[in-house]
Amino acid sequence: MNNNRQQQPTKSKYKGYLSNAKTLPCVFNALKGTQITVQLRNESEIYGTVDNIDKSLNIELRDATITKGYDYRLLFESNTLNDTIHQIDINKEKEKQDRDDKEEEEEENIIEEEEEQEQEMNEEEEEEEEDEKMDTTTTSTTNNETNKTISVTSTLILTKEVIESIKLQPKVYDLLLVNSRNIRYIHIPDRIDLNHLLFVYSKTLVKNRDKYQRTKRKPPTEKAMPSVYVHDDGSTLIQQQTDYKKVDKKL
Repeated sequence: MNNNRQQQPTKSKYKGYLSNAKTLPCVFNALKGTQITVQLRNESEIYGTVDNIDKSLNIELRDATITKGYDYRLLFESNTLNDTIHQIDINKEKEKQDRDDKEEEEEENIIEEEEEQEQEMNEEEEEEEEDEKMDTTTTSTTNNETNKTISVTSTLILTKEVIESIKLQPKVYDLLLVNSRNIRYIHIPDRIDLNHLLFVYSKTLVKNRDKYQRTKRKPPTEKAMPSVYVHDDGSTLIQQQTDYKKVDKKL
């Protein structure tokens, strides 16, 4: 007999659940409470804590911060009963239109101011020439240059370079729902042991299954009526569903 028989591996009750737990919804459910970084297709990056994920792989992030990019058209918030939601009131098209109108108004104002200043300078020169002609008593004239200070109102025109130079402060959202269609990739920190999280999540699934089996309501069973048999000698036989006993009674 060969004593060096190979030991058969014991089947783990978590094996099937561990393989099922490697699907994307289970992975994200195992990452609840973990901080991740989500990059969208428009290269915007969102940093937040995983709160929930639905069957369509839309991720709810708590305390989310947009660290790169500010295109809010691909984001929408989740309306819940117990959470206070910040309303996103940023409309890029409206802001762009307002900015263009403001630039046009500022350019028109600058042109009008320059025309007024040129007209004033021309009037001053004409007055000076008239004064020189009327002054005939002076024999010697001195041409001294005078320094004139002209006050010009300076306005800031919002060009693309100025807008790009302004650093916007990141806004923190209590709860933010990211559409799965707009996600490019999800970065999980290296310090997180994903295999361990999946194993813990599979144990949770098994515990929930066992708890359901224990608390599952059993279908009701009909109680059978006792069967009574009367023999020729007068004795009776009573049969129950639980136990079968012979009872002899004299009539």
